[in-house]
This record gives sequence, C-alpha cells and structure tokens, in this order.
Amino acid sequence: MRVFYYPGCSLTLSARNYDLSVRAIARVLGVDLLEGPGWVCCGGWPCGVLHREEVLALATHNLALTEAAGLDTFVAPCSGCYSR
Repeated sequence: MRVFYYPGCSLTLSARNYDLSVRAIARVLGVDLLEGPGWVCCGGWPCGVLHREEVLALATHNLALTEAAGLDTFVAPCSGCYSR
C-alpha cells in the first residue's frame, strides 16, 4: 500500500523521533510512505485562528499533491497538521 506522507514542519524538526517511529511502523506494516516534493507548512494553530482562508489554501495544496502523485490516501501524523 502506498500513501502520501505529510510529516509537516514538526516531524521534520522538533519531533524527529516521532517521524522515525512512524516510518518504522509503516515499514513493519508494509506501507510505502511517499513524501512528495513541494509540501508546505499547514500554517499551525496561530495562523489557523487568524487566517482561516490562507490555512485552507495550504491544506488544499498538500491534498492536491496527493492527487498529483496518483494516490488517494494522505497520512498526517501531527495532530496540528491533521486538524487542518
């Protein structure tokens, strides 16, 4: 199974161990995580509260990358990114 993997900013920076755990679990489960090029930050909590339309545009961009990659499943382990 191939899925679009969106680690977001937190899993690539401050939560690197979480990213490594997700990748290890995916390997064990036989899930191929495709981290497509061009993903953008979800906007995070402050931006989501103050600039709702812009945050929706960021999320739409990331979902469009999933479709462009020919995938129909999007995985966002970060709870902040997921909520966007």
